[in-house]
Amino acid sequence: MPANSTREASTAGIDAAPGSKSAFKQKKPVAASQNTIPLWEPNDFFRMIDEVDVLDFSSLADDAAPVTDVLFFSPGNPGIVNFYELFLEDLQRRLSTKGVRVFGSSHLGHNLGIITESTRNYHIDLGDIISNKLSIIEAILRECVPRWTTAPTVAVSLLSHSMGCYVNLSVVTRLTALLETLSADLGVTFKLSHNVLLHPAIMEVRAGCSGPLLWAENALLRTLMSLAARSTLKVLPSETRLQLAVKALNSTHESAAASKYNRHSIGVTARMLMQPRSISNILHLIHNEIDEINQLPSAQLEAALAVCRHTFLYSAHDKWATQTHRAGVDQVIAQTAGDQAMTFGAEQALGRDIPHQFCTDDDATSRLVRFVMDRLDLG
Repeated sequence: MPANSTREASTAGIDAAPGSKSAFKQKKPVAASQNTIPLWEPNDFFRMIDEVDVLDFSSLADDAAPVTDVLFFSPGNPGIVNFYELFLEDLQRRLSTKGVRVFGSSHLGHNLGIITESTRNYHIDLGDIISNKLSIIEAILRECVPRWTTAPTVAVSLLSHSMGCYVNLSVVTRLTALLETLSADLGVTFKLSHNVLLHPAIMEVRAGCSGPLLWAENALLRTLMSLAARSTLKVLPSETRLQLAVKALNSTHESAAASKYNRHSIGVTARMLMQPRSISNILHLIHNEIDEINQLPSAQLEAALAVCRHTFLYSAHDKWATQTHRAGVDQVIAQTAGDQAMTFGAEQALGRDIPHQFCTDDDATSRLVRFVMDRLDLG
């Protein structure tokens, strides 16, 4: 059932297979905001799997088209998939008759909707997030694929942005074994097809950070920083949080043009500021990335390149995924991957350079959709 343009909140979850307990849970609707800039609200695409926010766009696909491909998206910082909702929705709509299903999931602990009492209240590291991504992929394939298709083979591809690319490089090397298990269990041959990495922040994360992100050099200061952010947000009125949302986008966007920000991005940022616990987890994860994502993970990259095709997209003035980083990846590709992997510059591949946080820019989002379709051979 396609979602309408008003994005009304859905009250239905994904049906479980007969006799089984579904891993999918629908979040409780959140009351509509009275502010002039609407907060993001749960809608027809929103689901939860094991307390993780998931966007499921399968309702937009043509049921008459046999499912042959499933695409999983992993977001960059702040790890909240809802920033990319318009991007992923556009991608699914253009692929609606191609037998493709598109999903995206937030990072573990980076919830945008209602936080339940059972939600994990401890800080989560990269290793936890990588393991959880595999669990999300397994849950979706086990629950949904048997009901979608009778095709003997289903291709599985990964798509990611920024530090989500680092996560997916780890996921892809472990996904082959999982797909072999699922193939045996479900009677469908799953094939790992492609890994597309947009602005891949897979090395020297510290070089892209500045200001408060670098102040906290030990665990105690980091904890105090997270608690201060959480406590402050709790007492701020909604209108102030909306103003902070706009300022947050202003401080990170390469352009000062306010017209570059779509209302959706502002609404998601404002909703994020309503979740102090998630803000605390976000800050902790960024510091974890500063510690762990340093030199180019050549061995990890080589292992990933041996598993499936890879596409890397870079922008000219990106401080998180620089041209120097691209040169390092090109060197590894030249030594190991042959024509299994390629890097692209945005200006040449998309017709213009695009900002790192492309989902705040409608034109950049549209161009990236076309690029992803071309690279996945799904156009």
